[in-house]
This record gives sequence, C-alpha cells and structure tokens, in this order.
Amino acid sequence: IIGNVDISTNFALRSYNSTTAFGNISNLSIDGSNNSITVVNVNDFQGFFILADDLSTCIIKDLTIELSGSTLQDGGSGFIRANQTVPVTDLSFINCHFIGDVSTNAGAFIGSNNVDKFENIYFTNCSVNGTTIGQDAGGFVGSNNLYDCSATFLDCSVNVTNVSTSAGGFIGATDICNSNVYFTNCNFNGSIDGSGAGFIAHDSIQKESNVTFTNCMTTGAIGSHGAGFIAHDSIDNSSNITFTDCSLTGDIGSHGAGFIAHDSIENNSTATFSNCFLTGNIGSHGAGFIAHDSIENN
Repeated sequence: IIGNVDISTNFALRSYNSTTAFGNISNLSIDGSNNSITVVNVNDFQGFFILADDLSTCIIKDLTIELSGSTLQDGGSGFIRANQTVPVTDLSFINCHFIGDVSTNAGAFIGSNNVDKFENIYFTNCSVNGTTIGQDAGGFVGSNNLYDCSATFLDCSVNVTNVSTSAGGFIGATDICNSNVYFTNCNFNGSIDGSGAGFIAHDSIQKESNVTFTNCMTTGAIGSHGAGFIAHDSIDNSSNITFTDCSLTGDIGSHGAGFIAHDSIENNSTATFSNCFLTGNIGSHGAGFIAHDSIENN
C-alpha cells in the first residue's frame, strides 16, 4: 500500500486489517487533522492497523484514538497491532494521543507478541491517558522482545491512575537487546505497582543496549520493588543507562527505587546520573536512585 489516508471525513473508519496477500505497507501517511476516533462497544480492541506484513516508512500524525473499553490482551493496541514476526521500521507518530486502558501484554501505540525488530521508531508530542496499564504491558510499546530496536520519545507523556506489576509506563518488554532508546522531555504521572516502572519494565537490558533519559520526570507513588524509571532483572553485557536533568517526586515503597530497581548491573554495564534529584519518602530496603542485589564484573 502506498498513499495517503484521510480519516477526517470518515468517522466510521475503525481499523485496517492487512493480510499476507495484501503485501507490505510502506510510504503511508495518515493525517488525522486533529480529529478523534472513538471506539465504542468493543471491550477488546485489536488496533487501528492490524499487520501481518512488514511496515516501513509510515507517518501517523494529529490523531487521537479513544477506547470506551480496553485493548485486546496479548498484543492488542489502540493504533498498531503487529501479528507476525516481521520488522517494523521507520515509523513516526506525531501529535498522536491514546485515551483508554491498556490490557495485559499490550501497548497503546504498538502491541505485539511476535515482532522482535523495531527500527527507527519516533514518537513526538504523543501521550497515553487512562486508568490502567495492565500487567507486563507498555503504555506506548508492549512486546515480548525488543531486538535491534531504535526508538526515540520526544515531548511525550503517560498519565494513568495505575501501572500494574511488571508493566512499564512507556515500554513493556521481555528483553531489550542491541537497542538504543532515547527519552527527551518526557513525563510519567501515576502510581506504580510492584515491579512496575514509570518508563521501562522488562527482564533484561543487554548486549550493548543504550537507554538515555534527558530532562524527564516521574510523579507518583512507587510500590514495592517498583521504580520511577526502570524496573527489571538485569542490566548486562556492556549496556549503558544515562540520566541527565531527571527527577522523581513521590514516595518509594520497600525494595523500590526512585530511578532503577533490578537484580544486577554487571559485565561492563553502567548507570550514570547527572544533575538528578528526587523528593519523597523511601521505604525499608528501598533506595533513592538504585535498589538491587548486586553490581559486579564492571
């Protein structure tokens, strides 16, 4: 498919469903002209786009999708659901917004159980607004794994009542490998349950991955084993996490952390903080910046 889709005059348009017979999707521009699509009477919405093929060089801008219910569990999304193990590359969301709840193992903008490769994904002035981000889900991106991923978040926000256990306000993934993720001027607002995080929750960040936060902020209470920015099992294999001009405002539960809560930072991996601060109370075995089991082999 090559071309433009004008949704501003077609409010009945709900979703696009690609099949393998339809071929790859590329050079597609969707201009919402600051309109909204409201999905009603659908409790488990799969996504505005349901993909079975490669997606590349696409721009979605000035569009709000609002759900009266929530996304489908296990890969559902408000915007894009990627069903197969195919790459999603060169995808930009500009001034797009999601209103509603994100179910278990899902994501508001991109949801997938199978896609490993997300390359050159950009979010600019986008937001997620709702009540709940479900267990193991991500506010923007929910995927089993992020391999060879390059993602940039600029001027984005998540505003929810609650982030569930093992969920991330922006990204929820099993593993993040060989990836570069950048957050600039981004904010999370809401409470965080155990092992959840304001920005990223996962099993590991590894294999020379780099995650950078610049002028980002988390506001809200953090539960036991949760974190304001990153909660996971390990930062491993020469991976680097960098915070510059970042802050947390809120109380921290037992074993929780203001910035990073995890099992280990190891094997030549680093966490760097510059001009960062937090305001709030810290529970037993908790920490303002890093709560963990070990820092080793560095």
